[in-house]
Amino acid sequence: MPSSSFERNEGSRSSADRERRLNLALSASRLHVWTFDLRRRRISIADALCVALNLDPMQCARPGWWRRRICAEDRDRVRQAFRECLTGGDDLDVEFRVLLANGNVGWLSLRATLITDDRIGPHLYGVCADITERRAAEERLRDSEHQLRTINDTIPVGIARCSRQRRYLFANRAYVHIVQAESGRDVTDRSIVDVIGAAATAVLEPYVMRVLAGERVELSTRIEFSRSGPRVINLSMVPEFNPRSEVTGWIEVFNDVTERAQVEGRLYQRDREFRTLVENAPDIIARLDRNLRYVYINHAVETILGMDAGAFAGRTGAELNLPVSMLSASSSAALAALSTGREQPASFEVDVGGERRHFNARLIPEFDPTDTIDSVLMVVYDVTERVYAHRERERLLTAERAA
Repeated sequence: MPSSSFERNEGSRSSADRERRLNLALSASRLHVWTFDLRRRRISIADALCVALNLDPMQCARPGWWRRRICAEDRDRVRQAFRECLTGGDDLDVEFRVLLANGNVGWLSLRATLITDDRIGPHLYGVCADITERRAAEERLRDSEHQLRTINDTIPVGIARCSRQRRYLFANRAYVHIVQAESGRDVTDRSIVDVIGAAATAVLEPYVMRVLAGERVELSTRIEFSRSGPRVINLSMVPEFNPRSEVTGWIEVFNDVTERAQVEGRLYQRDREFRTLVENAPDIIARLDRNLRYVYINHAVETILGMDAGAFAGRTGAELNLPVSMLSASSSAALAALSTGREQPASFEVDVGGERRHFNARLIPEFDPTDTIDSVLMVVYDVTERVYAHRERERLLTAERAA
């Protein structure tokens, strides 16, 4: 008998130890035991979960109370999960929202197995967990990912993530539009050569090799894409590393500057044509900023005034020691053009090579894209012959009247 009593005591202690270890494990994992007596229609849930969710244990024991507390949007899904568990033999595994006593909505996860026992009847045995925080974190993550995706698809800069195997892991809308001349087709998991073509891949491959060696690469080049045609792009390629500092791929960001390059090319052509025209003009053509410093002057000044054109850049007429009459007349007219926004005339006389020369000038205000005057264009032309001709005509008319 003592031996049997000892064995019973040892068995009780062993059972208590197992229960204590189980409770400790459940507590550490934030899981709570629950059971559903299908014969008596009674639910038993751990008191700790009721306390955590501010629920009344007596109310929680009634299935009808749960049906009312489960959010309407989740009721059919929960009912279907219970039906499949009870009739199909599948384990119960369902997550749903419940209306808490404080008016807030919480998330619960139920897992259970159906166990049939002729003595006590069928029961569902399982664990329940409050997953409200996890679900809130997942929702915040989804919102963050959605915002990031929205930003990526809104910005006009192409962004792509590529693997070492030369396949796309991600590409935003601008990238797809630039390389494919279309915006609806996804390039994820497609090979780079399939998307941009063999010619473009060959141009980029030397830079890909460098970035896969761990180097950051930046370049500006012209690339012939198989679908969208020739494009001029500014490209930045940054390697991606795993925790072992191995390069797993790269992120590339590029800006399509084709239109800007075309505009710059046209502007360069026009500027070259303008300079060719101006440099061969017989008149002095100059540009002055708002401080009356010379921004540009053509080489006609060397022929007409005998002054070096290169000496004018960034200097005022006073600093250049221009003839007093020219400095006074041109400065006054330039200031008037800046203040009124209208073209102003000027006239002056200058001794050149021992000869008195007469000049007329037009000072024209120039406006920037904001309609603000930022410079004055000055055109100076020699009217000496015209003045002399006018004087000779006047002399002849006077002589004729006197006769």
